[in-house]
Amino acid sequence: MPSIQDFIEEFNRQILRQERKAASEMVRVYAEAWKRIKRRILALNAEYERMVADGIKPGPGWVYQSQRASELRAQISKELNTFSAFTEGKVTKLQKKAIEESLAYSEKLALMTLGPEPPGVRLGWVKVSSQAIINLVGANQASSPLYRLLRKIAVEGAEAAQDALVQGVILGHNPRKIAPMIRDALSIQLDRALKISRTEVLRAHREASQQSYKANDNIVKGWKWHSAADDRTCPSCWAMHGTEHPNEEKFSSHPNCRCTPVPLTYSWAEIGARYGVDLSEVDDIGGADTSKTGEELFRNLSPVEQQQILGKSLWQAWSEGKVEFDRLSVRTYSADWGEGKRAVTLKELGLNARELLEAFRKTIEEK
Repeated sequence: MPSIQDFIEEFNRQILRQERKAASEMVRVYAEAWKRIKRRILALNAEYERMVADGIKPGPGWVYQSQRASELRAQISKELNTFSAFTEGKVTKLQKKAIEESLAYSEKLALMTLGPEPPGVRLGWVKVSSQAIINLVGANQASSPLYRLLRKIAVEGAEAAQDALVQGVILGHNPRKIAPMIRDALSIQLDRALKISRTEVLRAHREASQQSYKANDNIVKGWKWHSAADDRTCPSCWAMHGTEHPNEEKFSSHPNCRCTPVPLTYSWAEIGARYGVDLSEVDDIGGADTSKTGEELFRNLSPVEQQQILGKSLWQAWSEGKVEFDRLSVRTYSADWGEGKRAVTLKELGLNARELLEAFRKTIEEK
């Protein structure tokens, strides 16, 4: 039987593997859309080159004549809307799968954390409806973050491509030279779509787990923030790792966050006392959770590893004791993502980046 830590990490890897597979399909669909857009741009370029060959130098307004610019924008809008619709369907399907799997995972994890049932004791686990979580997450609903954000991609992507086109024309470039500028503008929208995909799938996973814990608050008294605690974990999540929270508190972090809530269970003695049964002699692994905090784990890293995570200036401030570890995370609010958390900035801490960087250089030289 895997350890609790191994069970958590393997499930998180499973969720991310599924998301990466969906991301690969999104990239493929986007690439096909770009090929169609590029063909139209190259057709414009062929027309441009014919005019040049005939001794006609197209002026800055040429691209706007005969609806050339508007037709290109219309195609870009069409392609981005198609891509957004594909992404929404793919992510919604993945959200539903993550919810169903997370409900089973959260039950097993909570019971693993609590430990084996004593002889003669049977605990019931309240099953949460996956459809209720799907409705709560907002899958397939026009009010959901997924729906809103993907619609913005289509609109803002077309505007960004139009701006790139205008800039290229002003600079006197031909359509072939403008094509990479449009491609770069649109690639930002692909990056946004991939970020939205991962964030929304992981949000569904966390929401399902939390709702499952809340429905079983006779067993689960709260949750603990669990991060990967690796070199890709941000300072905010390092600071939050191991912190304990009540069931009523919603897990909120930053886009692309890989962290997850793990259950804090009552001890068998506490559960037994609730029903007038003495279970104080039962071996209890849930009530005696001794996992390390983020700061404890962070201090076990080498200075070089710590610097790669915090950055030179912030690391210098922390190593000098100018900032406590729990202050590395600050609360945020976004109209798109709602409540969240991110790494603190030096400015918010009232620290001078230049002075800290100079102190860091001296620290390195002394070593």
